[in-house]
Amino acid sequence: MNEIIKSFSLSFLLRSAFSGAFFVISFAVASGDRIQRSELLNYGLPSALVAGVAIYGLHRSILYPLFEFLLNHDRARKMQRGRFRGISANTTERLIQSWEATESAVATKRAQVVGALAVWADYIHLQFCSAWGIILGAVSQEFIVRQWLDCDPPLVCLAVVFLLAAVYSNWRACAVREAWREREEKGYLIE
Repeated sequence: MNEIIKSFSLSFLLRSAFSGAFFVISFAVASGDRIQRSELLNYGLPSALVAGVAIYGLHRSILYPLFEFLLNHDRARKMQRGRFRGISANTTERLIQSWEATESAVATKRAQVVGALAVWADYIHLQFCSAWGIILGAVSQEFIVRQWLDCDPPLVCLAVVFLLAAVYSNWRACAVREAWREREEKGYLIE
């Protein structure tokens, strides 16, 4: 257990608290006036952190692998290299060139591009986890308090916006990764 706790970096905990805050806010909004502000302040941050870590675990171990399977399918990869990239060839080239041009005393150009794609992936997963936090907060409140589902339309809209943003951003990141691989195969990447 100690090794698991040591693996929780500060950035992971902050990302978890951020998406967990959406859970807490969504739960509170869905409850209407049934939750006192003092309760929200007293239990909000610890609940956000616990909910965020749980949501991230659920997302990475169950929900995202299903989506990842679709993204990495041969047909999807062909589309990401072709007309359905979601990002222009000029923008892709500019991104890759800017990542390669970043000054670094220790990282190769390849490592710089891999690092930039990893940061992009962190933002994508934050969007996904924020959407799941909104959905789970509203749904769990409805099931706990009312025993039936009647979510507020603004919460549903916000969750859908996060999900669509995450899906589209993920698709674009995959298209950039494919373009970068093509450049690397053609020898355009200079160490």
